[in-house]
Amino acid sequence: MKKEELIKEAINKNLENKELILKNILNTVREEEKINSQKEDLNVLILSLIKRKDMYGYGVIKELEIKSRGTFSMQEGEIYPILHLSEEQGFLESYWKIEDDNIEKKYYRLTKQGKTFLKNNAEGINNIRMLKSFRNLEKIT
Repeated sequence: MKKEELIKEAINKNLENKELILKNILNTVREEEKINSQKEDLNVLILSLIKRKDMYGYGVIKELEIKSRGTFSMQEGEIYPILHLSEEQGFLESYWKIEDDNIEKKYYRLTKQGKTFLKNNAEGINNIRMLKSFRNLEKIT
């Protein structure tokens, strides 16, 4: 092989490697965006439930399960970080309430900032398929 051919081949291989690296980076970014979008959808879903009535963590889990007819379920370890983050962001505030069974539960309610967030994300809320079925069920309950 001539020196020029070797240089061209090396350049082409290097370009192929760079293209592959860029593709991998783009795929990773897209996956992260998808995950973030799903997290935001879940946050909006939870805030929408709490907007209807004050709820405690396990109550949110049960309500999600009922409203989605069992297709959506969460573990307690999944809901509380979301509730705590929403509280830190100012979308929710919490208070303690003693139930009829003398068990104290931490309830969450939507703040003005949370209502504004939901209002500003109304278009996104309408795109969440699960919320559409929630709205149909709200008419029943």
